[in-house]
Amino acid sequence: MSREWTDAQNDAINSRNGSVLVSAAAGSGKTAVLVERIIRRIVDKENPSNVENILVVTFTKAAAGEMLERISRSLDEHIIENPDNTFLKRQKMFLPCANISTIDSFCNKLVKENCQLIDIASDFTMIEQNELKMLENDIVNEVLEEIYAENGEAENALLDLFTNGRNDANLINSIFTIYDFAISSANPEKWIDSHFAYYFEDVPVEKTVWGRYSLNRVKAILEYILVKCDKILIDGGDDNLVGITARNSITGAVADMKYALSLIENNGGWDEIKAVVDNLS
Repeated sequence: MSREWTDAQNDAINSRNGSVLVSAAAGSGKTAVLVERIIRRIVDKENPSNVENILVVTFTKAAAGEMLERISRSLDEHIIENPDNTFLKRQKMFLPCANISTIDSFCNKLVKENCQLIDIASDFTMIEQNELKMLENDIVNEVLEEIYAENGEAENALLDLFTNGRNDANLINSIFTIYDFAISSANPEKWIDSHFAYYFEDVPVEKTVWGRYSLNRVKAILEYILVKCDKILIDGGDDNLVGITARNSITGAVADMKYALSLIENNGGWDEIKAVVDNLS
């Protein structure tokens, strides 16, 4: 059964000789578009593609299974329309051998087929997720034991920053968060090394990632308080609800906050901004 495609979907289906990036919401038909793109490559009369030469990687086994099923159904429809087409029948026969799987399954297959080239035993197995988690926890605990044993200034500063005095759960969670970010990058070690630059003493605090984040947060808080102070002074002034002493105190605080904001907006130094903010009452 034919389906009506939008212009954007048709572009994704028919685009050739280059990369295609498709960004769309869940349920918008991305899988259907990909299946149609694959089918049209296979049934192309001028330059047909073999299913063995197509690679589709997904995040879940369910998605891979759905993809295979849809391609199979579509091939069946084309074979019914072209019963004498031996090429299509061959594609249907070899579809179970197509590289349509999860990323880890494809990598597993790739390594097994080329283990002699990378000096890995052919009988290796994929580690289960729960077993991997246990190994990761063991390694983290071993490293933390070494840190505790050092008991140096840097080690104690790390523990003071990330632990609450009762357990080191926050520290462990932070380690795994950094680890997950790192391994999701193309070069984990390079990603980690690039972040050490933020700790060098010649980098001003206000220029670091967390320095900018902190100043932006302070800016947002000060702007919020200024709005509230202005409302107090205006509303309280109408009915004389705010006394002279309180009014003078609020007015002085408003001036200090505006000065702090001007420093933040004009790239003032961290110590200068901190001194002003610390003195706010």
